[in-house]
Amino acid sequence: MNTKRRAAARDAILITLALILLAAAGLYTWTRSSEPRAPTDESTWVYYRCTACGERFHYNGQELNDLQAGSPGGPHIGGTGGVPCKLCGKRTAVREPIKP
Repeated sequence: MNTKRRAAARDAILITLALILLAAAGLYTWTRSSEPRAPTDESTWVYYRCTACGERFHYNGQELNDLQAGSPGGPHIGGTGGVPCKLCGKRTAVREPIKP
């Protein structure tokens, strides 16, 4: 009879530990989903040249995401015109095939 109680107590402890580990894994996954969508390092830079003022510039991955989403971080890429120039603001920038 005593061994049955020990086995039941052990099973309850194992189930509790499994639930705690499952909750910790879920919390870890949920908190990681709020990380930045795109890095801002040089490997994500896309280069452009403004046909209006001649300025050569780049957008990093995060800036491009902001432009495409129309977020407060920048104007929307879609619609009429091209990518906005960082110097003059006109939407006449075209993508450069290579780094300037």
